[in-house]
Amino acid sequence: MRTLFLFLLYLLPIFSHSQNIRESLKFDVKFGFVKGGEVFFHLTDSMYQNNEVLNAQLYGYTTGFAHMLYKVNDSFESLINKENQYPIKSTKKISEQNYKFNNEVHYYHQRDSAYSTETGWHEIMPGVCDVSALFYSLRYSGILDTLKKGDIIDLPFWDTGEWYIVEMEYGGIETIKTNFGKKECMVLKPLNIEGKFFNKKDPMVVWLTNDERRLPVLLKMNFNIGSIKCELVDS
Repeated sequence: MRTLFLFLLYLLPIFSHSQNIRESLKFDVKFGFVKGGEVFFHLTDSMYQNNEVLNAQLYGYTTGFAHMLYKVNDSFESLINKENQYPIKSTKKISEQNYKFNNEVHYYHQRDSAYSTETGWHEIMPGVCDVSALFYSLRYSGILDTLKKGDIIDLPFWDTGEWYIVEMEYGGIETIKTNFGKKECMVLKPLNIEGKFFNKKDPMVVWLTNDERRLPVLLKMNFNIGSIKCELVDS
């Protein structure tokens, strides 16, 4: 359960006290027809070391019966360089049942390195993103603008004490029914998902609106016994 909810947070976008809100999104997590959690993403303008930056904040928690079974209350935050869209600093706070984890990472892309308060120094690939920055970069960096059906996107991703490449296949354009009516969407399919319970053919599918905002209106995780959906309900 912990791994599944974290994966939802990793591919999808904490409330901010800043008044310079650029974007605010809310998602419902559903197990079949039953709501099991909520996810929020906020993007604001901020300052860090006398420089203007973007503050990307992601927060998710379980609700209802899912919360009774396994309590999740996780948050992720990134400070992003406005010029190259690389993360400068990220924080991760995990609270899941009795498991707690807090970590802060500083990125030095010009030196291909990062420093984690939990695991020390690491060699990284320039442009590697944590979860909050990845959510922003995927949508606004322009990487989706020239894709053809079948193309593979390689995204360098930082998670806890290591980085690795997240691969996504572009599945073309599809019109789907959303909470905002029918929307023409880009279809992305993550490829390197491990787990014996996932459906081998299409373990996960993400739908982003085919417009300048690239809104993640729907994410679906497919398992051998059913599926979990994360639906955008407010933007």
